[in-house]
Amino acid sequence: MSRKKEFLNFIKQTESLIEKVNVQNEDLLKTKEKIQNTELIVPVVGAFSAGKSTLINSFLKDEILSTNITPETALATEIRYSNENYIEAVKENNEIDRYNFEDMETIKQKASNYQYLKLYINNEKVKEIEPLILVDMPGFDSPIDIHNKAIMNYLSKGVYFVVLMSSVEDGNISKRLIRELRIISEFRDFTFCISKTNLKPQTEVEKIKDYVKEQLEDFDYEKDIVLLDDNGGENLRKILKSINLDNLYNDLFLDELKSNYFNIDSTLSTKISTLKNSKEEAQNIIEEIKSSLKKLENKKQQMIENVEEKYSLVNINSLIERVIGEIVKNEDYLIDLAIKKQGFENELNEIIRNSLMIEIKYKFENISSNIVEDFKIELNNLNFESFNISEDWIDKLANSTEILIKKSLNRLETFGQILSEKNNRVYKAIASVIAISTNVLAPIVEIVILFLPEILNFVMQKSKEEKLKNEIRSAIHTQIIPKIRMKLKEELPIVFNREIENLINVISEEFENKLQEKRKEIEHTLKEKEENIQNIEKEIALLENIKNKLATLANEMLFKGVENENN
Repeated sequence: MSRKKEFLNFIKQTESLIEKVNVQNEDLLKTKEKIQNTELIVPVVGAFSAGKSTLINSFLKDEILSTNITPETALATEIRYSNENYIEAVKENNEIDRYNFEDMETIKQKASNYQYLKLYINNEKVKEIEPLILVDMPGFDSPIDIHNKAIMNYLSKGVYFVVLMSSVEDGNISKRLIRELRIISEFRDFTFCISKTNLKPQTEVEKIKDYVKEQLEDFDYEKDIVLLDDNGGENLRKILKSINLDNLYNDLFLDELKSNYFNIDSTLSTKISTLKNSKEEAQNIIEEIKSSLKKLENKKQQMIENVEEKYSLVNINSLIERVIGEIVKNEDYLIDLAIKKQGFENELNEIIRNSLMIEIKYKFENISSNIVEDFKIELNNLNFESFNISEDWIDKLANSTEILIKKSLNRLETFGQILSEKNNRVYKAIASVIAISTNVLAPIVEIVILFLPEILNFVMQKSKEEKLKNEIRSAIHTQIIPKIRMKLKEELPIVFNREIENLINVISEEFENKLQEKRKEIEHTLKEKEENIQNIEKEIALLENIKNKLATLANEMLFKGVENENN
């Protein structure tokens, strides 16, 4: 049985068990919907003219994708199965314009109005790979705005990447592609391919492959490097077939289902303890929970007041220096691009964007762990001992909260579905990282593009050829880097502080919600105990039986035989 079916089967059996004791779990229902509706997006990425569209056309055995697209009109194109052929062009506000295949020229002319395309096609090859969905991505060397939007969108949505490098145009992994691989490998698994190998002698292809293999050692890449000729569709089919769907579903949903189980099991424990204990003991626990909620609120306000002192200053300074360090490390390459007038601005943008994304992810992972730990410490005195709820309930709550946030930061949730769930507590956490990566990056890149041509033109007109490199190097250190540092220092604190506050609120709400749920569980069970339950011992026995069956089910399907610790 596939992991997807196992997960749905676990949910079905869990629902059947808990309905017998009048327990409901909205999070479990949401997880069920996500598993049923999830799409496994596989972007095909590479430089412009690396052969992405040709490869996908070869796989489809049909010339569906145009290979005559310019970098300025390139849009990410999702290949989806349908009984009829048509195109949906998706705008920034998610509004959709529908076109026929014959309207592709019109779409190209309006490319700036759209963020990506959905190409629906009646093609058996597309149907065969479901739930995988291929995406033909714009080249890395597309204009800044197109590339930024595409890579940000599909790092969120993609679950696996196919990376192409042309043997003709490149011959080795370019600095730009290495940077893109660093971002991709930080978030996702990938397969690396060398395209257009039919245009090179076999001995030269093997040399390129060996060199590329050495370059990929920095990414712990252990899979085969796939060689693609002008008929690489079969190779792509093999790549797609080799993707372990069970692992993808585990990455997406296993922690979430374990958290669901933890919460349901805790609910059953609470009901049992409420029935076994006196009303006075139950009321004492309720009062203790109320007191803990006040402590959480006070702690939250204290943390928000100290955001800048505790989190921002040290993190922002080190983040800025890491970005500047990446620029300095690549300055020789940037100088060559400036001399050749071959996309200095784009490359500088890539360096800033990639280093920002990776560093912000690390920073927020550490910050979220610290916030969770601070809240956990605040609740350590909460005493559930008389209610027979395990001493590590707070620890498990903190751990599940930390996993929730980290998975959000790693975009391992089904991003589009989360954004559509307005009340989903994870939304703010994901938005935090994306807001920093986009809202901070855009004005920085914009100001660089404005002042950069003036600086470079001045340098190149003034200098003789032998002095040109030194002049450009000086301009980078005395004009470009100071302006970037100044812009980062202006922009980062505003967004950084706001998003850390969001993160504090998200984590606080997670703790608060679980405590409120616990209080309501006790109050509801008390009410049932007073009004409805005639045979308390029989009800306790039923709850314990359901609890044991659920533990067995979770061990078999989620923990794979690992001994489960009851709450």
